[in-house]
Amino acid sequence: MKKTWLAMLAGAAVCAGLVTGCGKAGAPAGADGEAAADGAAAALQVPARALSPKEEAKASVDAAISAVKAGRLDEVYGMLPESYQRDISEVVRAYAAKIDRPLYEQGANLLAAAGDLIAAQAPNLMELIGNPAALGLELPDTVDADAVTADQIRQAGEWISGVAKSLSYDDFAAGNIRPLLSNPVTAGLLAEGIAQLPSDAIACAFADDAASPQAEGIVPLRFTTRASEEDEPETEDLSFVKVEGRWVPLEMSQGWTDTVRTALAGAQEFEIDASARQMADTLAPVLTRTLESLKSAQSAQELQAQAMGAMMTIGMMMQQ
Repeated sequence: MKKTWLAMLAGAAVCAGLVTGCGKAGAPAGADGEAAADGAAAALQVPARALSPKEEAKASVDAAISAVKAGRLDEVYGMLPESYQRDISEVVRAYAAKIDRPLYEQGANLLAAAGDLIAAQAPNLMELIGNPAALGLELPDTVDADAVTADQIRQAGEWISGVAKSLSYDDFAAGNIRPLLSNPVTAGLLAEGIAQLPSDAIACAFADDAASPQAEGIVPLRFTTRASEEDEPETEDLSFVKVEGRWVPLEMSQGWTDTVRTALAGAQEFEIDASARQMADTLAPVLTRTLESLKSAQSAQELQAQAMGAMMTIGMMMQQ
């Protein structure tokens, strides 16, 4: 199985944190006799055994893997150390400060219209993808046009549209990305895709025989992955460390500060000049209306003809 699969799930598991501890379950006191009985029972209760660091780390990763399998990316995000979540919000706010509401909403509307068009025209798009030369396109070698289905195209369009509609400008400006992560279309597609994989597509175990000795507080975990029943399992060890009570990959914790600093520097350099804003104001409404009109095409040939005509019109507008 390719490393990309390990990176996706183990990288999601990365964010995991385990809230451990056993609080005492109290019952409201009734009559004096009942209260005494409750007290005696509590005194006899055997406390649960505290988890060892390696058990905590594995349990946190297992919890994150389960959340990913259910499509609950918002839960995985919530497992990050709180300072990491604040850093991510700060980066999002830094970029949002450079994008005003009208520009953001124009972009979101355009993306939503594109997604709606793809979903509505999935069968015709599948026909065109099967004959890319007719569009003057050359598909990447990694794209197997024969394996693409209309349902996959439709789902992709629904996902694009759903993502575009899920994050409001107010959330964006506030650095709140949870609505984006909790998008139900994303959750459904992710869960559906993972359900088609082997039940043991990814598994986490202790790596007590790790090749490199671990410093105190660092726990090695072994990930076993495979993409299909026919694939031979692949294994890789990742070291985890506890940050603010949450277990994250050691490599992630070591590079986090530099990653955030680089992202913030990129936000400072990010600018949309006056000419770009003017072009967006001119073209975005035209593009959105064009995408809406293309939804009515009755055949692949009609869709292609209308799209080519629209592209020529937009090209002339850009040259003015």
